[in-house]
Amino acid sequence: MAAPIVGTLQVHSGSGSVNSGHGFRPVAGATELAAGDSVIVSPGGDAEIVYDEYCRIPVKPGQVAVVAPVSPCARGADLGPPAAFPVKAAPPAESQDNTGYYLLGGAAAVGLGVGIWALTKSSSSSPAPASP
Repeated sequence: MAAPIVGTLQVHSGSGSVNSGHGFRPVAGATELAAGDSVIVSPGGDAEIVYDEYCRIPVKPGQVAVVAPVSPCARGADLGPPAAFPVKAAPPAESQDNTGYYLLGGAAAVGLGVGIWALTKSSSSSPAPASP
């Protein structure tokens, strides 16, 4: 039994190839894709995987993209507008380094704690009044 069709490969320029488990075969224009298919595009080519939910994932030359069983956009990314309007491409699936934000947040938390400690320390250790 064949895997269900989950989207299409749209080759805009250059050539693309799809591997459905029996080696890569060249394709042109738009080709249906099933979950687990592998997709490549020629150097200088331009292609994208379009899922049924109008989610567009670019395929970069030299990259092997594997077709997901569920649209990446269905996991909370951009579901896109109705089909009558231009479809916005989903951001590339690259991890983002948030280390700077974590360090900044940690420094702010430490600074806030030191400030609160200093305020409570100065109010509890106020000098005794001078005797006459």
